[in-house]
Amino acid sequence: MAGKQLKTHRQIRWNVNSTPNPQAHNWSVVIINDPRTMRKIQQRLVEKAQPIDELSVRTNGSVPKSHGLQYKLITFNAPYMGPTQMPWGDIYQGPIKKDEGLYERERSDGLEIYVDTQMQRLVA
Repeated sequence: MAGKQLKTHRQIRWNVNSTPNPQAHNWSVVIINDPRTMRKIQQRLVEKAQPIDELSVRTNGSVPKSHGLQYKLITFNAPYMGPTQMPWGDIYQGPIKKDEGLYERERSDGLEIYVDTQMQRLVA
């Protein structure tokens, strides 16, 4: 994907890293939308994934040349919500895509750098 420009759409991108012992599902979710809709999507996501802990907004910003779209990366641990259990249809009706590039890097801010870089490559 390096060097390629990606088309901007309102969307959700996600990935989850699951471990069996102890059971943990560490979610990374990028929401791309207008600010008001982003808040609604995040609220629905948090409600559907309960119980969760370690909820964090890791980075956010404006999508260049998108006429007002913004993005937000949130991460959280949902011990009982695995990747096949998330009710995406109840959370958002638009495009939802698994993005295997959303994972923790060795560098502490590596995930944020990945997301920020991807968002700068989006074009309207």
